[in-house]
Amino acid sequence: MARRSSKYIKSIPNLTDDSTDNPVVHSLKLEIAIRKGTLGKCFPAEVRGDLTELLNVDISNASWYAINAVTVRYMSRASHYYLSSNTANVRAACKDLIGAIDQLKRTYDRHAADPAIATLLATMTIDLSVEHLAGFDRDILTKQIEECSDKTMTASGPGWDKWIRDLARICPKIGIAPSGEGPERNTEDQSSKFVRLVRRLQAELPEICAEHESDSKSSEASFAKAVRRALSSREAEP
Repeated sequence: MARRSSKYIKSIPNLTDDSTDNPVVHSLKLEIAIRKGTLGKCFPAEVRGDLTELLNVDISNASWYAINAVTVRYMSRASHYYLSSNTANVRAACKDLIGAIDQLKRTYDRHAADPAIATLLATMTIDLSVEHLAGFDRDILTKQIEECSDKTMTASGPGWDKWIRDLARICPKIGIAPSGEGPERNTEDQSSKFVRLVRRLQAELPEICAEHESDSKSSEASFAKAVRRALSSREAEP
């Protein structure tokens, strides 16, 4: 199924005006909003209509809310996971640069101990460059590391498999089986209703949440296989 560029969930619903919330606090606020029923809807209303027609089922308000809730949980987890991954890379880069600055400062001090060399370096303003790096840029890098340390990773992965399992638990309420059958296993040459449900919902998600995505017909079987794998691992879930 082709991704619909005109319909795109751009962000997780705003639960707070405090942008400094760490992943744990944000997740707690998300759960409170879900339990209070104040989450709102993350999917456009037409998606519900599309699914009703696609699957030939009626989706109650409660089931639709549950689908939205588990999807927002997945989006939140994926967002925190990829943010943390990027944060780790930034932190590592800053530490390497600080190490390089410290090494440069030690090398400069050693050579500048010779008055003649110190005079030569001063004429080239090397002394000012080293001073700026050691006294100003190093502090900026250190502050960046401190900021990154507040953004701890709270998920071991983006959580696509868990999203599939969460959706599967809702299936009995909307009258479909949580099956990962692909077109190659179906006499009607199409994937199971559950696989079609997942693909239709995923077509609305941000790119970082679109796992195992492909527009080609030949890859539909691969997508169904990924769904089956996620479903089969439900016993391992705590």
